[in-house]
Amino acid sequence: MGTLASTAVEAVAPVDLAHLAAATFGDVALEREVLVLFLSQSAELIGRIAGVPDGQGRSELAHRLKGAAAGIGARAVAEAADRVEAGGDPGALCRLAEAVAEAQAFIHARLDQAR
Repeated sequence: MGTLASTAVEAVAPVDLAHLAAATFGDVALEREVLVLFLSQSAELIGRIAGVPDGQGRSELAHRLKGAAAGIGARAVAEAADRVEAGGDPGALCRLAEAVAEAQAFIHARLDQAR
């Protein structure tokens, strides 16, 4: 039962750790560097996205965030950013902000745990 429970937790984790390990070739120092970069990038981009009206500028920023999220396996962030990029969904920005906050909290906990 413990294996099933841990699999369920991993399935809903804000960052897919298997994807992250593959993307960083299992290099713990590189993983840390990539996660720290994502924290900075996501904070900057979510702030900028929220500060521009719906349209091309917001779409371009959301596209950048979607790529950064996909790179580390933050699927919920990538999916929410995709919705913002597409435009027309008034709730998309709120869902994106929530997904970013969850991913950031998960990353902070992981980085703290690695110390």
